[in-house]
Amino acid sequence: MFLVVCEGAIRKWIVPEQQATVYFVKDVLLITGYILFFNSLRINHSIHLRVMFGLKILLICSVSYFVVEIINPNSPSIVLSLLGLKNYLLYPLLAFIVPYMFESAKDVEHKLKRYTIIMIPFAALGIIQFAFGPEHWINGYLDHDSENLRVGDVFGTSDVVKARTTGTFSYISGYATFLTVMFYLAAGLVASQKWRVWGNQWSFALLGISIAAMFTTGSRGPIFGVILFSPFVLYVWAAGGIMSMRSFVQLGLCAIIVSIAVALAVPDAIEAYQYRVDHADGPLERLIWGITETYDAMVGAPALGTGMASTNAAAITIMETADFWWLNDVGVEGEMARVVLETGTIGFILVFAARIWLLLSAIWLGTRFRTPLYVSLSGTIAGFFAQDLTGMVINNATAGIYYWFAAGLLFAMYRTETQEAPARLDYPGRVSSGIPTNLANAQRAVPVRYEKRGS
Repeated sequence: MFLVVCEGAIRKWIVPEQQATVYFVKDVLLITGYILFFNSLRINHSIHLRVMFGLKILLICSVSYFVVEIINPNSPSIVLSLLGLKNYLLYPLLAFIVPYMFESAKDVEHKLKRYTIIMIPFAALGIIQFAFGPEHWINGYLDHDSENLRVGDVFGTSDVVKARTTGTFSYISGYATFLTVMFYLAAGLVASQKWRVWGNQWSFALLGISIAAMFTTGSRGPIFGVILFSPFVLYVWAAGGIMSMRSFVQLGLCAIIVSIAVALAVPDAIEAYQYRVDHADGPLERLIWGITETYDAMVGAPALGTGMASTNAAAITIMETADFWWLNDVGVEGEMARVVLETGTIGFILVFAARIWLLLSAIWLGTRFRTPLYVSLSGTIAGFFAQDLTGMVINNATAGIYYWFAAGLLFAMYRTETQEAPARLDYPGRVSSGIPTNLANAQRAVPVRYEKRGS
């Protein structure tokens, strides 16, 4: 979880001639961790697996289908298909590993707060980068065609040209994803403490810095997504008993204070961001375009798709051409369109059924947790899952790792709370028809609330 943040910096500024090798180092370490973990056979003693049954079935079906996709006759390269197999299936295993990284609620809080402190400098780097010009080395992007950095993207303002920042990541997408995760992490931690500043200074610092840095990226996804999907977060908090009227007022006051601090810290970035928003297509146009793009991909894709990773940027290096002739003139950009074009309708259903299942699970568990920290984190995880329901997860390694780590954290919280609870209580008839049925079978393991709800 530390290397994924530093990987881009190593590739850009330390060993650009070995950028491909560094890119796969984290995956090699992850595979090594998987082997050591499953060799320990600890997974046989797992109370949380009962609520993961639906996810296990979906992933087993996905493994079966995507292994067959390796020999997809429409794929332009077997090497590209193997890369795609890694993108589709390597990171989901985190959901089964992460629950064993935490022993108790105190352990969860301690490790997440420590991670928060470590990540503050990485989140703040974008604010520093924004002060430099787009041609400065600190704002360079990786170039697949050479060992040199290329000039970064710019806002295109009418007066002073400013660079769109990437932090320690190779591209804007990775940094924007990182900032989104840091925002949700910090918000979850401070919400569990009823938005008290004292004792939560580092979490509030990460919260404000993440928001400020979002403006320097010029990416509309993080800010628009946080606003659009905040109802998921608030619903879980309210249903979980940590969002009383007093807490809501405290949340509003904190939001005002953080907004003022951000406005004072990065006024130029906000201005450049606003200029870009005003001169780009609107959210409704993007939504309509995403739907039509997915439909076009579904109509134009072969039954098995064009092959895993056939739309990935790495195809340029592997195939030694930027023509993408194997896509049959079907242009795609969004994740949904890419998945359906690469793997066909079956692959599309498997991928997004798992995402919907995880979103519903985050909401369901979040409303039934008894520990305030777990309720608050489940709310932010639900918001993150909702935001990434159609977002880049497979074609963005940073998003993939954080997404599936968040899934594992959700079940880690279930595991630790169930083990720590002094008693058990059934909840007959409390599972709605929209929730995965296997979760209903896990009701007997859900603990009673041993902390006072609300204020």
